[in-house]
Amino acid sequence: MSRIEMVTMAAERAPEGSLEPVLIVEAALFSAGKPISLDEIAENTGLPRKELGKLIMELKHRYESIGGALEVAKAGEKWAMQVRTEYAPSTTKLAPMEIPIKLVKTLALIAYHQPVLQSDLKEMVGDKVYDHIRELVDRGLVKKRVHERSYLIVTSDKFPEYFGIPAADREGIKHFLANKLGLQLPRTDDRGNAKLSTFPEAAADAAPPAGDAPPAPPSDG
Repeated sequence: MSRIEMVTMAAERAPEGSLEPVLIVEAALFSAGKPISLDEIAENTGLPRKELGKLIMELKHRYESIGGALEVAKAGEKWAMQVRTEYAPSTTKLAPMEIPIKLVKTLALIAYHQPVLQSDLKEMVGDKVYDHIRELVDRGLVKKRVHERSYLIVTSDKFPEYFGIPAADREGIKHFLANKLGLQLPRTDDRGNAKLSTFPEAAADAAPPAGDAPPAPPSDG
């Protein structure tokens, strides 16, 4: 039995009115251990869906007033209980690393520059980008589609939820990453695509371009 199922059973067995609704929401977020939607909270706790927006904001403000290491934060379109950003480095070794560190930089570049061509990413991280993108697609964190002779890469809906980013749109994700990394947002072209040379880490690590023509799509499809 999962922890959230235990919370559901406790809420069902408790006499009506004996449990504080905002604390039931807190228990649900803690038990889930991942971002969950208001619909999921309502379904698993029996709380009225129309009241959950107010309840979760009350819980969020309670944690803010405490000033502790935990927070209630929006993650994409869902909500989560998580460690505050400033305390996360202190607990990194204790938290399970589900995404190999080798993929993190490639994923960050995609999130920051999206939509970005796979051929441009190859110039930044080398041939290993093909394996990285394949694994990130398999994990459901990025999506790709054919674009001319390359692929166009963007983050998926799962990306902000997985990392607890309080934004679901691409510009919101870029602003979040820029603030966390202390970077200026890159200039964009007429189509709104980021100019890669404005991303400091990318420019520093970029490999010499193989040529003007974009490479053919990799054989992995």
